[in-house]
Amino acid sequence: MAPAGPSSSPSPTRFWLAALLALGMVCCYAQRGTLSVAAPFMIEQGRVSTAEMGLLLSAFFWSYSFMQVPAGWLVDRVGAGRAYAVGFAFWSLAAAGTGFARGPGALVAARVSLGVGQSVAFPASASAAAHSFPDDERGLVTATYLSGVRLGQALVSAVGAFLIASYGLRAFFLASGIVPMLWLLPWSRFWAGREGARLSSDSGPVRREALSLAGSVALLQHRTVLGILLGFFALDYAWYVYGCPATWSWSGSSDRPR
Repeated sequence: MAPAGPSSSPSPTRFWLAALLALGMVCCYAQRGTLSVAAPFMIEQGRVSTAEMGLLLSAFFWSYSFMQVPAGWLVDRVGAGRAYAVGFAFWSLAAAGTGFARGPGALVAARVSLGVGQSVAFPASASAAAHSFPDDERGLVTATYLSGVRLGQALVSAVGAFLIASYGLRAFFLASGIVPMLWLLPWSRFWAGREGARLSSDSGPVRREALSLAGSVALLQHRTVLGILLGFFALDYAWYVYGCPATWSWSGSSDRPR
């Protein structure tokens, strides 16, 4: 199969990539939301207190936020295919290991590890879209994989409580980490022989000067980049405080709905 690239004759296999990116986001956000679904069960069983659960729900974002720029730099260095595969495997093992964690410290470590791994998801998805789709298709493919975000949240919220009640917390976390790793098989197969293929256009290959990690941080000096950052800060604040199930759960105390 020819490398996918936005040339004058784009490969039709790029639509398999769009499907894989969407499915990857489904897995990513389903795994991210497992703790919020498990929280009332863990509190009710006395594994953690309500205050400790608040700490655990925020722990993911400690590493996730600070690893975004390094993850983007890594994607530029080793390619979207390799970086996404390594990050996906790492965060899936962290998700599975949550079921075996004992005590708040081990749980925090699992959630921080999950954040480290998942920090690569969006940079790798954006890079794959940029290198594999023509300009007039990138909006569609971006919307396609972003739909996986909401589908993943809906999926874990819909079936998570039933799985915990039926099979227990450990089995729930283990399955949420191991089963999604099947995604790595088609992902790795798709990228076999493609990694390193660069963006091309009708006028020939486009060469980009690679930025150092310090150079990437220096982009914040540009008002446009800073404006994008502040815009996302405002958007994500409202989303994660008021709308995201990954950051809240029933308290498990006397005010929990009966």
